[in-house]
Formats: sequence, C-alpha cells, structure tokens
Amino acid sequence: FDANNGYSVNTAIKQGIRFQDLGIDHFEEPIPQYDLPGVKEIVDQLSVAISTGEQDEGRWRFKELIDIANPDILQPDILKAGGLSEVKRIYDLATIHNKQVMPHSPSAGINSIASMHAYCTVTNATRPHEFSTEFSGPLDEIAELYGQSVIPDSQGNIHLSDNPGLGIDINEAAIKRALVK
Repeated sequence: FDANNGYSVNTAIKQGIRFQDLGIDHFEEPIPQYDLPGVKEIVDQLSVAISTGEQDEGRWRFKELIDIANPDILQPDILKAGGLSEVKRIYDLATIHNKQVMPHSPSAGINSIASMHAYCTVTNATRPHEFSTEFSGPLDEIAELYGQSVIPDSQGNIHLSDNPGLGIDINEAAIKRALVK
C-alpha cells in the first residue's frame, strides 16, 4: 500500500495495523520523507515492512535514512538519487546494512531500463522492480521511441539486453515527430 507521504505518524500506525491484518506485503512512504524519527516510530510499531526513499537524493541521505529511520525497504529513484553511479553506491550501502531495495522508477522507457540495469548488480535483489503503466503513457508510443525491449512481455517481465546504450534502440524519426515546436 502506497500512502504517498499522506499520513501523520499516529494515523500511519493505526492504518498500518489494519494493513497488517489484511496481509499487505509492505507499506510504502507512510509519512513525509523528511520525518526520519517518525518513520522510525512506525517501523518500530509495525511488523509489516516499511519502504521509503523514492524522493531522497544521494547515498549520504540514504545513510541517514538507514541510521535514523531504519526502514525495511529502500526505494531509490535513479533520477532523483543521482544516476547510475550513485544508485549503485546506494545499493552497495543497502547490501552492507542488509536492507532490501525496491527501485522506484515506475514508467517505461530509458529511466526504467537504466534503473533495472543498476538493480541487476544488487546481490540481495529479492523485490520486484516497480513498474506501472499509469505514468508511462501509451506503451505503443514508448515502444516506437525506444524499441520493444522497454515494454514488459505478457508475463510482466522485461528482458535486459547486453547491447551498448542500455540495449535501447532509439528511433530518431519517432523522436523528431514527438518534439514540440
């Protein structure tokens, strides 16, 4: 359940108890991400996994997040966290501290493919990579721009390529048509 930073600490704990009883897998971003002591209080009060981090930047912020809030699952977003190299450092930090990661990069395209390539380097990558068509727009248009490899197959899997450039085949003509003049 993604609360999208919408609750107070007390409400998040009350709702979290209800979510636990429903058997949810994890409770995402229950309160504003800047309230690290509040996240810690929620983590301590609930047995359901708490995830956060999609709005945080850089490995040092994730180090603070681990040290102060101690969430169960870290969710770095490759665009906000600082790109491929910085996300890899965050994943190394997660491995050192035995934290699961579930990357936040829900839209189809270059961003999610780069995020998935980085995620493949995580030794404790047990959670699925977040994906949603809600933020992507029409998938056929995305596939026309970047190639079919950025779109999940019928089982919901994306098969990463080892070709250069993250394995993406950019359609220059489609990009020109998509430009707003």
